[in-house]
Parts: sequence; structure tokens; C-alpha cells
Amino acid sequence: MLPVAVEKFLLKVLKKYQFIYMCSILFSLLAVVFSRLVPLIVKLAVDHVLQESQIKSSLVRTILELFGGREILIRNFWLFGLLVVLVSFFNGLFSYFRDKFSATVGESVARDLRTELDFTILRAKLSFYNKYQTGDVIQRCTSDVDTVRQFVSQDLIAIWRNLFMLIFVYYVMFSLSPLMTGISSIFIPALIISAFLFYKKVEKDFVEIEEAEGELTTTLQESLSGIRVVKAFGREDFEKEKFFKRNKHYREKDLYLLKKMAAFWTISDFMALAQVAFVIFVGTYFVVKGSLTLGTLVVFSTYVWLLLWPVREFGILLSRYGRVRIALSRILEIVSAEKEEPKSNENAFSYEKLRGEIEFQDVWFSYDGQNNVLKGVSFKISAGETIAFFGPTGAGKSTIIALLLRLVKPQKGRILLDGIHTEKIPLQVLRRVIGVVPQESFLFSKTVRENIMIARGEAPLEEVVKVCEVAAIHDDILGFKNGYETVVGERGMTLSGGQRQRLCIARTLISNHSVIVFDDSMSAVDTETERRILERLAEFKGKKTMIIISHRISSVKNADKIFVIENGMITDMGTHDELIKRDSLYAKVWKVERLILEGERGVRPRV
Repeated sequence: MLPVAVEKFLLKVLKKYQFIYMCSILFSLLAVVFSRLVPLIVKLAVDHVLQESQIKSSLVRTILELFGGREILIRNFWLFGLLVVLVSFFNGLFSYFRDKFSATVGESVARDLRTELDFTILRAKLSFYNKYQTGDVIQRCTSDVDTVRQFVSQDLIAIWRNLFMLIFVYYVMFSLSPLMTGISSIFIPALIISAFLFYKKVEKDFVEIEEAEGELTTTLQESLSGIRVVKAFGREDFEKEKFFKRNKHYREKDLYLLKKMAAFWTISDFMALAQVAFVIFVGTYFVVKGSLTLGTLVVFSTYVWLLLWPVREFGILLSRYGRVRIALSRILEIVSAEKEEPKSNENAFSYEKLRGEIEFQDVWFSYDGQNNVLKGVSFKISAGETIAFFGPTGAGKSTIIALLLRLVKPQKGRILLDGIHTEKIPLQVLRRVIGVVPQESFLFSKTVRENIMIARGEAPLEEVVKVCEVAAIHDDILGFKNGYETVVGERGMTLSGGQRQRLCIARTLISNHSVIVFDDSMSAVDTETERRILERLAEFKGKKTMIIISHRISSVKNADKIFVIENGMITDMGTHDELIKRDSLYAKVWKVERLILEGERGVRPRV
């Protein structure tokens, strides 16, 4: 990731809140001025009231006259204490507004980044999910965003505060004594150079820490997602050891960086203390000689800390900036991912009028650009027809549906819906026309009714019950403790695999799609329940285009037309009765399934 791109991205997210941020900078300037007035008040009291030193500044003379002169101030020395309190009050007030506005910007930027990341995750192309691990994406949306939030709300405003502090302190010090200003700055160049060199050295360590934290999050996410498998195979100790290794690796990387930082700040502290000691030593010598007033020495001994702290904090900010640059680059990498087309004008296409006629014309497709998954696939499905794709695992059946939904694009060929190239149909319209019951049954941690209506929004209970009866899940739901209001748990873990698949069938049926795809969606359902579902689905024949994908003949034999796919090509086509008469893959599988079925029924197999 180019450094310029990261800085531009940061400016882009801040631009929206530039007015609030400018207010924070202004209050930071005022807080710096008031916080640095206390040593000058002490100098005024010591040099010009207690010791009656010669007053060179017309401003100081005016201030003394305003308070009644030296004699009045000696008798009312408490006024200096009151002045310190008032200065401290305004310093606190301005600091409050500074922190309030900067925190507002920081939280707003974090909200915008999370929103942008969420939008990207939802709208990214299919290749995105193959490239990034879930745990790593979660870490970028949480830990990396929080790193940016902290930098914007605290560190970035600290840069301005320290800059104002340096300017103000140097101005006051130089106006009091140019020689002492030079003495107070002897170690400053060394502190600045060492901070810069240290930042460059540890930048790669920040990258390794972010990657180690992403691996740790991914390991935890995988353990939680696959907890049933972990328990089923007794892999708790294995997962525990895997997490321990990732956790240890993350700790070692973080600890290694902390050791480097501890060494750097130890050296930096020594240089800072040496600078203070040098100023006090030389300043005391000048006071004894009479070339420097005691009040001025008090100012310099105080201001040298105020000078060193911004310089040293710049080193801290540089190291933090190294971390935030890594976080920003990781966030930018996600939000820059290629997305599906944005929402467009749907009025040009009325999805209710699309009947569901589908045609593939010489379609070629490869995921990696080298190995073709589909090789010149051509077929046509009439509207209202029930067809099936049959073939072994990896033959390309699910890829056909991914192409139809435009989850991926073919390298060659055309895909038509009602004679219209799918590339010309708005994506949201296309996916409202085509409903898919996926092979992997995913349910949200909501009630049964909410899961069924997830794409519909609202529907009468009678309609929900009807589609559940078609999906042969209604009786099961009535057996649940709270019926349709039963919460199914995260990912539907409280349900069996067959129940989850049937709920997904009901969820798709209620959405009133013109085309319904069953992508091996009854693999966890027993044969009797599958038969009941297929019989009830027969009522949609002629009304909806139905596509059944399966490697089980029992799922596809009643289709109007069956396409046999092998090695990315359609090798046979016909009805069930036509295909079993040919010497083909379909006929061979049919014979095996029939023998198994007859064996289960106790019928002697026919040879």
C-alpha cells in the first residue's frame, strides 16, 4: 500500500468533520497558552515584586500598574495565587472543549469506517470472501478501527498541542534569554533524530503484530463456528493447543516491541534528565554571577520540561502513527475491494414481469484463469419448466447458478433471462427474480418466523404456515416449545441439519421468486420427507421455473428435463425414463441407487 494513499484516505475521512476539528485545534491553542502562564506569573512575583528587579517589558509594567503597583501587591500577595487559580480554571475549561470536540471527531470517524467496512463486506464480489479470512476481517473492523479512532481523537490533536507548546515556549524563552534558550536545546536534535530512527526501525514490528492478532482472532472464530465438529471429534485439546500457540506468538511479538520501546524510552529519559540538570547547573552559575535573575531561572527550569515533553511525545506519536498507518492500510485494503454494481434504477425492469426463461450460450468459466470449470455449456430452460442438473461433486453444477446470479462472470459466452443479457439486468432485480435454497443452510439467531420472513419483511401467518407445509417443516415447528416464535440459536444450531434445510426452503418459497433454485438443498433430508416435499412442489409446475441441483437421482427424477454434467460439460440430456435407457453416468447411478433401495426394503436385488 502506497504511503500517499494512506495519508489521502485519512484526510478523506477527516474532511467531513473539519469544522469540529478546527474548533478542537483552537481550544488546544488556548489551553496551551493558559497552561504555560503559571511560570511567568511566578517570575513576575519573584523578580519584580519580591526582589524589585528592573522592569524592561512595558507589558509587565502595565500589568503591575493595573494591580496597584509593587507595594499593593506585596501587601496582597494572595492575588498571585488567585491569578494562578483563574489561569488554571481557563486552562481546564479549554482543555475540556478540546477533548470534547476531538472525541466527537474520533467517534464519528470510527462510525464512518465501520459503516464503510460493513458496506464493502456486504457488497464485495465473491472473490473477496475467498481471499480474506473471517477472523482477519473482524479484526480489521474492530481493533484496527479502534486504533484509528484513538489516533484521531487523542494523538492527532496532541501533535497540534505539542506544536503550539514548542512555539509558545521557545518564544517566551528566547525573549527572556537567547543564550539560555540555546543551552536548553542542546539535546533536542539528538532526541528528534533518535525518535525518527526508532520509528523507522519498529514499523515492520507493527505489521507483524497486526497479522499475529488477525491470526489469533481467526483461530477463535473458527473454534466457535465449528464447535459442534470440535466436540464431535473430541478435538478440544487440539483447538486449545492451536489457540495457545497463536496467543503465544502474538504475545511474543508484542513483548518484543515493548522491550524495544522500553530501551528507547530509558535512553530518552536519561537524555531529558541530563538536559534539565545541565540547564539548572548553568543557570545557577549565571544567577550567582548576577547575569540571570532567579525568576528567569525558575522559568527556564520549568520550561525546559515543557520543551522536552513535546519533543519526547513526538517520538511516542511517531511510533503510534506507525501503528495507525498499518491499521489504515489494512482498512483501506478492505474498502478498496472490488464491489458488485451499486443499486440502479429498477423501473427499467419489472421483476414481476420476468417469467424465468433461462439460456446459456457457449459459456466458459474458470476461477483461477487456467483450469476451466465450465467448458462451452449451452442449454435453454423454458419459463415454468422444472429442470435438474445431475452430476458428480465438482462437475460445475453450483457454478452454473453462481453465473446465473452474477456472483462471478464468465470468460466467454452469454447468459440470458427472458432473452435479455443478465449483464443488462440490475443486480438487485436479478436476485429478486431468482431465489436460491443454498446447499449450506444458514439461519440467523432469530425466531423461526423471523428467519422465514428475512427477505420478505412481513407476511400473514397463514402464508408462513402454507410454505412451511410445502417444505414439510410445519409439524416440526408446532413441536417446538414456542412454535413459530422459537429462537433457533446462532446459525440454527438448535435445529437438526434436515430442519435447517427445510426452513431455508420455506424462506425461499415465501419470497415469490419467478425462478427457484434448489442447490443440493435436501441432502440432509430423509428420502420419505424428500418425496413429500417434491410432491408438494409439483403445484408450482408451470407457474415457476424450478432448477434442482443434486447428485441423488431421487431428487431429480421427476424433473421435466435433466442435464447430466461431467467435468464441466453437459454430456447427456433428457427425462428420467429416457436417460435410464442409455449407457450413461445417469443410468449407472440409477442402477446403484435402485439396488441400495431394494436392499433396504429387504427385496432381493435383481442382477
